[in-house]
Amino acid sequence: MSDELTLAEIVELKEAGIPLPKRFLEIIGKPYAIMILSRSNGEIRLIPTTSREIVKLSVEIDKLSQRFLRDLGLIIVRDKIEFLHTTGLCRKGKQCFYEGYIEKDKLSVKTEDLKLQVSKIEGVTNVSVSVISL
Repeated sequence: MSDELTLAEIVELKEAGIPLPKRFLEIIGKPYAIMILSRSNGEIRLIPTTSREIVKLSVEIDKLSQRFLRDLGLIIVRDKIEFLHTTGLCRKGKQCFYEGYIEKDKLSVKTEDLKLQVSKIEGVTNVSVSVISL
């Protein structure tokens, strides 16, 4: 997709590299994190995870509607999808973007199936599913 809202990479949580205090690492207790950069404001989020692979779901919608939200919600509930992070943006109410990050080993459906299901939602014009690996 040409208008990604975020960039992301998997990083290993350790005292070297981007130094984190030892107390933080002890409390977090997970070996990895997904580092997400917001293109709009430069904000960086660091979300701890046990997974070395994260699935990024990017959706372009011609117009945000209650039906889109309902149908996406049905997929999320039915397939028990737990997002680490989601974000969305609408430009003047016409073109909207939605992104979500999911731990690959906790995804109950194949990535191709997720893409197909989301692409069938009314109003969706483009869907991209990619895997981010350490």
